[in-house]
Amino acid sequence: MQETYDLGETLIDAVSHIASLDLVHRDLKPENIMFREDGATPVIVDFGMVRMLSETSITESWQPRGPGTPFYAAPEQLNNDKHLIDWRTDQYALGILLAEATFGYHPFKDQGEDDHAAVDKVARRLQPSARFRTDTALCGLQVLAEMVKPWPSQRVRMPAGLAKSWRNQEVKSI
Repeated sequence: MQETYDLGETLIDAVSHIASLDLVHRDLKPENIMFREDGATPVIVDFGMVRMLSETSITESWQPRGPGTPFYAAPEQLNNDKHLIDWRTDQYALGILLAEATFGYHPFKDQGEDDHAAVDKVARRLQPSARFRTDTALCGLQVLAEMVKPWPSQRVRMPAGLAKSWRNQEVKSI
């Protein structure tokens, strides 16, 4: 649990830095997290789908889905709601990553369901599974539940607020 907590702290700082440059990575997933030689320091890689928020989007508005990996994409990205994409889109993907690292499952995936069912729930802006909500409460990581809310306006508003919320958690073993 401590390793996941430390991983989250470092990755939240990295996402905050990306946001400070007015960028959204849009493809945070395990394959895009590498580790330095020490084996403990994560580094976000592959900025091939980065969106510069100060520039006009080049994703066609008529496309039903935005770019990215659906299993980790936020609802606004899945639904190509370009006007809703900001740093909280990366916050969402990071929440999915950290939930998987902590609990071993996608927050929207109920037992017995496949990955497509989880992606469909995200696209329809449903709430995470009851199991996920219970697990986050039991282990003291309620901020994970905030990170994966269906609407960006429901997530932590500012990167500094997310970092503070993460650091102020009282993490318990599950």
